[in-house]
Amino acid sequence: MGTRKDYAYGKSKYVKAEDLVGKTVRVTISDVEDVQFDDKGVKPVLSFEGKEKGLVVNATNFDTLAASLGSNTMDRTRDRAQGRKGSLQGPAGRFDKGGGAEAGTKATAIRTRIRGRDPELRSVTSLRK
Repeated sequence: MGTRKDYAYGKSKYVKAEDLVGKTVRVTISDVEDVQFDDKGVKPVLSFEGKEKGLVVNATNFDTLAASLGSNTMDRTRDRAQGRKGSLQGPAGRFDKGGGAEAGTKATAIRTRIRGRDPELRSVTSLRK
């Protein structure tokens, strides 16, 4: 059977909020890819230069990214995203996987920040359909 470290416990190719508690990490986007997550459907995943883990984009971060990069087509979004600089901000304070106010959790998600806005974008009201 081996030891616990011989198995994939806790190993993921995606960054989690608990990885970034109290941290802000500067990143440069290297790619955007649509990934199928079993019964949860397709979600965009960001890859970053010099980083091993990618970020599964949640709905809030999608809105942030769409405002800066657009969301018309994957190819166009990928072109706009590559090389863009930004940051990933982890939850402030203590992180409790179970969440809930009683545990003292202030936030349980990673938030994205992207520098600048694509000048071709005039409005994000039509981005979510």
